[in-house]
Amino acid sequence: MVSFTRLGIAIVAGSLWIGAEARAQIVLDSFQLSTGSVVATAGFPQSTFTPVTIDGSPASRRLSVAATDSADVQSNINGDGDWGANVIGIGIGTGTGEITLDYTLLDLDLGPNVFLEVTIRDLIADSSPPLLNVSLTNSSAGITLTGATALTSTVTGYNVFFDVRTLSGYSPAFLNGVNEVELVISGPPTFSFGVSAVQFTPVPEPSVALLLGAAALGALLLRRRIPTEGEV
Repeated sequence: MVSFTRLGIAIVAGSLWIGAEARAQIVLDSFQLSTGSVVATAGFPQSTFTPVTIDGSPASRRLSVAATDSADVQSNINGDGDWGANVIGIGIGTGTGEITLDYTLLDLDLGPNVFLEVTIRDLIADSSPPLLNVSLTNSSAGITLTGATALTSTVTGYNVFFDVRTLSGYSPAFLNGVNEVELVISGPPTFSFGVSAVQFTPVPEPSVALLLGAAALGALLLRRRIPTEGEV
């Protein structure tokens, strides 16, 4: 299940929710730590590793690129660019390009943060839409979850949500110890994109949204019923 969020309104499984204030979340990456460009031609993948801190603990981030046929693919993480912090990917030529973000050495207890949220900053593709594949691993429980969705071109940006509970291979034990998160964007011959955030986050259940609405309405009615000074 994938949903898109703009301006605090979430569309999930056909239901319209007005989002409440953000609750606890686990930020995987806001891309403040820059890397140099990683460039790949067909048959010669390249990678770069960066030590990072995730949820207060040391971890590792791998940025890698790969290409087929005569494609050239490059990517870098720009922590202070004109467009803000991004991981940026560009592919040109024939064939396909693949850009991977892999986070390892994790020890995450997701708790209520059952949605993996990826913020797409901008994306342009010249033919078929690029695919976003995700893989999440809890090695202690022996569980690996996988999911995928097609991305749409955008210049304004949007958020993609993966509900961890609906990914292939899920069981509740998975939430207690996530060790690795991998995101792969694979594109057509010519494409470009930016991703500005990756995090685990909760989304209000419909009952919570209704309770929030009822509480606000009750407060409003109570305010109207209490006479102000000078009223009879």
